[in-house]
Amino acid sequence: MSNRRIIFLAVFAGALFLAVLWWWNSPTPFKPSAPKTIAGNSSPIQTNSQSLASTTNQNTSGSYSWQGDTYAPLPADRKPGYDPSLPQWAEWRRRRKADSNFEWKMPINFWGKVVDQNDQPVRGAKIRFQWTDLSPSGTTEKFTESDGQGLFSLINEKGKNMGVYLSKSKYHVVDKGRASFEYAAFFEPHYHEPDSKKPVIFRLVKKQANEPLVRTEQEVKLPQIGSVATVELDASTTIEIKLLANEINPDQPWSVQLTTSGGGLQATMDEFPVEAPAGGYQSSTIVDRKSPRQPNWSGLHQGGMFYVKTASGYGRLELRMITGKDWARVTTYVNPSGSRNLESDLTSP
Repeated sequence: MSNRRIIFLAVFAGALFLAVLWWWNSPTPFKPSAPKTIAGNSSPIQTNSQSLASTTNQNTSGSYSWQGDTYAPLPADRKPGYDPSLPQWAEWRRRRKADSNFEWKMPINFWGKVVDQNDQPVRGAKIRFQWTDLSPSGTTEKFTESDGQGLFSLINEKGKNMGVYLSKSKYHVVDKGRASFEYAAFFEPHYHEPDSKKPVIFRLVKKQANEPLVRTEQEVKLPQIGSVATVELDASTTIEIKLLANEINPDQPWSVQLTTSGGGLQATMDEFPVEAPAGGYQSSTIVDRKSPRQPNWSGLHQGGMFYVKTASGYGRLELRMITGKDWARVTTYVNPSGSRNLESDLTSP
């Protein structure tokens, strides 16, 4: 056999050994389930959506050890993601070798609670569970409703990943009324630890009667640092917008100062800003790149949404600005009746 052939075979054998070693240590989820569309809901279960629900009783470390058929938390200093030193990988591989479908046979138990915007329990919210499993269709569904304490549950089922969907007449559903929970892949950020004493909190927002809000939308000019634009909320209340910094690059400063005359304002991240707070308003605030923005905003926009108190009533204001531009878009909704109700048939921002 020639030396060239011997060298080729040695290199090939070494590469094959490294490939097998990499595969053995790979954390790739096995046999991932394709999302399934549900009749009456065009959106599939999203395995990374959980903003609807409180994560008080969910794993944030991504690191667990085996304890019977479920996982128990490992020390808090463990980091999420693949860590080959974690002891549960050995048990994971053992189970996978014994049964390649073991992920779809994990125990599923779930306890939840539905509350409104004032943290009061909501009775009669319709709940739909759907989880991936080894049934002929690949998924199973069950339905229930929240009780007088807003509580609901699902117990003694088996599967891998579960979506929870909520709805109720005369309520706004936060984050489209769905959340996802993983029961098999301990390395996933939405891996769920069920606890009957710590139900997952789901929030709905009670709809108000429609009010005749006064809506305005305008572009205001802010051509240079120190420029000031004034927006009128009603005959006695204005908001002054002052440009403090306006760099384009994301690592450079951008900020504006909002100051009210005859009223007050406070920032909000409410998905449905339909009821203005009774108090907590301030006469001036500064908004910069670090200020929270609505999650559905384009990454180009800076600014924020605010509840406003006017001389005659309450409202809300949205300020959006593309950094480096010389203008900002301001949209306001004001209820001149004096009511804090901001529900309307008008198109919201």
